[in-house]
Amino acid sequence: MGRSSGSWAIKEILVYIAYTKTPQKPLYRISPDLSRIYRIYSLSYLFRKLRIHKNLTKKALAQRIGFTEEYVYRIEKDEKLPSFDYAVKCAELFEINPEWVKRKWLKEFLTWFEERVRRILEIEN
Repeated sequence: MGRSSGSWAIKEILVYIAYTKTPQKPLYRISPDLSRIYRIYSLSYLFRKLRIHKNLTKKALAQRIGFTEEYVYRIEKDEKLPSFDYAVKCAELFEINPEWVKRKWLKEFLTWFEERVRRILEIEN
């Protein structure tokens, strides 16, 4: 039963933060120092890892949540920010705490919006 320690740690982290509908009870326990790592991952990355973990193709995911395969592809390649509707439907499908997903989506949207405004106005940090 040889597991790649790096990929297994990522899966544990993803499952840990992907709480079931009762947020007090994580699916797996991990050490406290690893629980902070999730903050660097985007929702699109997390949804991709969870889709793969559930053995779903992009096409199957798209059909189950009512989006096109092209839309799912563009989100997973970080070419497009996931819509709020997409994020909520993925949360339901993957049984992730919807409140956590909504907060994470809002943070990502505000970061994207700020970057876009800075580019348009050509503002430096």
